[in-house]
Order: sequence, then C-alpha cells, then structure tokens
Amino acid sequence: MDKKRILIIEDEGDQTILIQMRLETMGYEVLTAAKGQIGLDLATKEQPDLVILDIMLPDLDGFIVCQKLKESPETKHIPIFIITAMGTDDLERKCKSCGADHMIRKPYDAKDLLAGVRKLVG
Repeated sequence: MDKKRILIIEDEGDQTILIQMRLETMGYEVLTAAKGQIGLDLATKEQPDLVILDIMLPDLDGFIVCQKLKESPETKHIPIFIITAMGTDDLERKCKSCGADHMIRKPYDAKDLLAGVRKLVG
C-alpha cells in the first residue's frame, strides 16, 4: 500500500519539524510549505491526501488558502486540517465556512493531532 501524503502549510519552522517528525514516525510521507501560495501550488501539483494548515501565514492567510483549495476542481477533494494559535470566539465557524474538515488550537496534544489525521486519512 502506498504511503499517505500530507502537506503541512506552516511558517514556523520548529512547528513544521515537530509535526513532520510525528507524522513520519506514523508512516506518512510529508511535504512542507512555509507560505500559503507555495502550499496552494504544491497541493495542486502533488495532490496530497491531507493538508495541515496554519491560519497565520506571511502571505495569504490560512482562511484564504483553505477557501482556494476547496474552490479549485483539482484540490476540492483534499481534506483540510487547520491547526492554529488564533483565539477568536468564532474560529470554528470561520474554519467551517472556508471549507476546513477539522480544526484544533495550538498548543495541542500530540494525541489530538494524530487522531485528527487518522480521522481524515486513515
């Protein structure tokens, strides 16, 4: 069976490495992007099985990235898992309205991260 591929779109290098190491330990192949536009391009080209997306990115915010992924015929089928430090009260509504499939807040428990990933891609 082929490894499931996960694209992490996150601008904090330490956070990316931490998530990447956890996922690779679980047998997933991991791609990374530090900017929203690079992540959009990579998702279209590589067709990952899941996108893990931060909201606060240096170019496009994660809500825009999520919306663009869900609007594009090439990427609309890819589940999106948002991980964010944003603390706004209506965060869950915003995540759902842009098309996200799952969301957790930073700091998160590694078990919650892996449970969310398994829920979305197995």
